Amino acid sequence: MGQVHEVAHMRDDDTEYEVGYGRPPTYTRFKPGTSGNPKGRPRSRKNLAAVFDAASSERVSVTENGKRKTITILEAIMKQVTHKAAAGDQRAQRLYVDLHFRLHPEGKKGYGDIELMRELGAAAADAIEKEKAEQERAEKQRAESEKAGGLPGLLRTVMESCPSLGFESDTGFDRR
Repeated sequence: MGQVHEVAHMRDDDTEYEVGYGRPPTYTRFKPGTSGNPKGRPRSRKNLAAVFDAASSERVSVTENGKRKTITILEAIMKQVTHKAAAGDQRAQRLYVDLHFRLHPEGKKGYGDIELMRELGAAAADAIEKEKAEQERAEKQRAESEKAGGLPGLLRTVMESCPSLGFESDTGFDRR
């Protein structure tokens, strides 16, 4: 049960060449100057992180304080979020604070930062509650004024002040 070995002759000289493992026949070998992989290794696909980093590092021109300057897209986005958060946009504020604590985890351990955020959140909630209560009070007052006065009250005063119009009482029209 031995292996069958072919004997091939080399072209340059007539010495015998034993074909076997790691020794292919000479006629199947790649010719000198040609590659066994002519197209080469295929390029690897970029993952999402690489695409994100490339897109974030692109540079754009912005005008800041009347001066034109070039910054990365990531810097421009962070400036926009910061300005919107400072202007009072709640979604931008939430994003800004979340990013701050993710980038600076040591700030979570500090008692002052968390207490400050709690106080600001409580103050914002109180302001929202007061605004809602004021709106409800104004709506209730408007409904009461319409109920007491409004069009029915106006008709009642007209009927009482002008008996010549033929109204019998303030409950209805004179049906003759």
